[in-house]
Formats: sequence, C-alpha cells, structure tokens
Amino acid sequence: MPRRTCAFQDRFFNLLLESFGLGQVHFLTEEDVKIAESTWISEEDEQETEPARFAVNEDNDRVLATPLPTMKVVKSNKTPEEQARVSRRKVWRYVAAACILPIAFYSVWIPMKTDVLESGIISIQDFNPFHNSAPGTYESQEVELPDAIEKNSTSLETQISELDNSVDAYTFAYVPGVNIPVILDRTTEEVPIQEVSAPELQAQTFSATRMEYVVGCFGLEENARNLVAKLKSEGFDAHIVDIQNGLHRVSAGAAISEEAFAKIISRADAGGYSGWILK
Repeated sequence: MPRRTCAFQDRFFNLLLESFGLGQVHFLTEEDVKIAESTWISEEDEQETEPARFAVNEDNDRVLATPLPTMKVVKSNKTPEEQARVSRRKVWRYVAAACILPIAFYSVWIPMKTDVLESGIISIQDFNPFHNSAPGTYESQEVELPDAIEKNSTSLETQISELDNSVDAYTFAYVPGVNIPVILDRTTEEVPIQEVSAPELQAQTFSATRMEYVVGCFGLEENARNLVAKLKSEGFDAHIVDIQNGLHRVSAGAAISEEAFAKIISRADAGGYSGWILK
C-alpha cells in the first residue's frame, strides 16, 4: 500500500496564542489591497499606528515589546489654492486679534486707571500699565483782606466837572484797583433865550464900583451850576453873574475895594483858575 502524507493544522499553536489573549492572524488578499487603496480619504484626520511588535526572550517566548512612537498623518482632499486661502484666513484672524486686544485693554485701562477724564490731557505714560501716576497735591494759602475798602472821596460829578469839554471818555476810580469807564455826553442843546423881567434883573444888578472875577462861561446852566458848587467847596463866594448871548457867566467872587479883589484873584490863580474882570 503506497504511503500518503497529510498535513494537519497545529491546534496547540492556536491555543497558545489564545492563551495570551491574541487572535488569529489573517492575511489580506490582492483584491482587499486594491479596494483599500481606491477608498476616498475623507477630510477627517487619520492616525496611522504601527502593529504591535514582539521580542523573543531566552526561552523562545514572544513578549510584547514597547510600541514605537506613532506618526500622525493628515490627508486632505483640498486643492493647493483652497489650502492657501484657508491659511490666509488664519493669518488675518491672528492680525485682527492682535489689533483688537490692545484696543479693548486700553479702552478699559485709561478711563479707570488714569485721570484723563478729569484733566482732559493724555500723555504717553497713560499707556504704560506699570506706571503709577502720583495724585495731585494742593496747599491752602491764606490771603489777608482789608477790613474796609476806602472809596474815592471825590464824587463822579465833581471829577467830570473838572474835565475839559473836549474829553468824551473818562475812567472813574471807584475803589483802589477798580476803575469804571464813563462815556460823557457832550451834546449841546439850543436853549431859547428867555426874557427876564425887570425885577429879576434888578436883583442881580451891581453898582459901578462892584467888580466880578469871571472864571467861566457855559451854554448849559447845569455846567455853570456844577462849577459854582465846586468853587464854593473850595471856599470861594461863587455865583452866576448873568446870561449874555446864551452864556452863563460864573464869578469866583466880587469885591468893591481893589485890595479885596486882588485877594480873590490870587486865590483863583493858586487854584488853577484864570478869568477876567467884569465891572
């Protein structure tokens, strides 16, 4: 009878693998490889890992060795133009974030930590978060005020009456340090000549020996009265002599004797008044 050789699967070997928790080894056919290569890779990232490596010890037992570091492989179906567009978008996002963050920070920092709103002045130090601005210090200063303010003893009317007729504006010293501008009204009004009755003229007549020292003539009676009041305040026996051609003639005094009349003239000259003699 001829001999026949038959090959059987080693079942002990399979049991030995299963005892270590390992499964059976499967081999891929050529058709499976072609199908795997033609599979379209999606946009999700894929991670390739190497199979577990085994080492053989002295007893010819396979021991699971430490796996080597794996490498992550990212595949994408995007074209180079699309990838460049995506990269540019990422760059612009970083640029926008770099611009917005400082603006947002200083919009909160400057109003809360600096005195820009109070002073209205901004400086370079306000943009430095590590700079501490010193608070403003103020010192009180005592000022002594006079108990009473002395006003000008001379009235405004008196000062105006001493001015020349050509002066239109005047500065009145109300108190020391306080001056008030005064605009003078130099308009003249025509005053009709009124006929004076004989008794009124008779009251102002004087004898041939009476002499008047006239120091001013005015068209307005008010101006003449102001000068009379001023002369009387200085001690003169002043009065309005008469009205001639619409002019009120003011006398600083009258006398009968030449000696008394000379005293009147000397006093008027000393006071700055010049006039002429009316007999």
